[in-house]
Amino acid sequence: PRDITFMRSVPYQRAVGTLMHMSVFTRPDIAKAVQLVAQYMANPGRAHWTAVKHILAYLKGTKSLRLTLGGKTSEPGRVLAYSDADHASAVDHARSTSGFAIFIGSGSVSWSAKKQTTTALSTGEAEYYAAVHAGREIMWLRQLLADIGYPQPDGTVLRSDSTSALKNMKSSDEISNRTKHIRIAYHWLREAVEAQYISPDFVPGTENTADVLTKGLDGADHSRHTRN
Repeated sequence: PRDITFMRSVPYQRAVGTLMHMSVFTRPDIAKAVQLVAQYMANPGRAHWTAVKHILAYLKGTKSLRLTLGGKTSEPGRVLAYSDADHASAVDHARSTSGFAIFIGSGSVSWSAKKQTTTALSTGEAEYYAAVHAGREIMWLRQLLADIGYPQPDGTVLRSDSTSALKNMKSSDEISNRTKHIRIAYHWLREAVEAQYISPDFVPGTENTADVLTKGLDGADHSRHTRN
């Protein structure tokens, strides 16, 4: 009851709405945190309001950060994607979080931190769903670039730190007891790989930029990924 009375006096929904706008358009580094606090819009408590204030304090301390377009790279028009998942990260419903970050050159142009709609039974499955989430965005972006005169001559590299997800992307021969229940709708990603629109690639977890979109990292790792 005290929490309910207290929360009536704070602008929780308005603050989270503002943070959601920022996380979608200009600040991918807060996307995971905002995704978490946004799940409690209907019935927030003091702890959730404290989390919102922490995000606002972080933004105040990092207001000099900005997105770049292109940047210093040997392949300024190349599209590069990272995907990641945090398996069963939600305590209330055991759903995983999918995250991806897509770059043109060294500038991030698209990102997402989203709760998965299907309950993954293993880390590899959650990572595969995250790769599918990223793959859809890759295919849309490739078509957009082609329409405006920048076709991608090679497959877009999609980096993941899950060897299980990479095997599932590359071949249907990797079906096992842990993956045979995955719905066919998700396997269009294999067709995109076979058609060489997408090129799966392994990246160590410590170098996976999408980590910042799926889990809480320590200050040093968060800062390193944010400034990539």
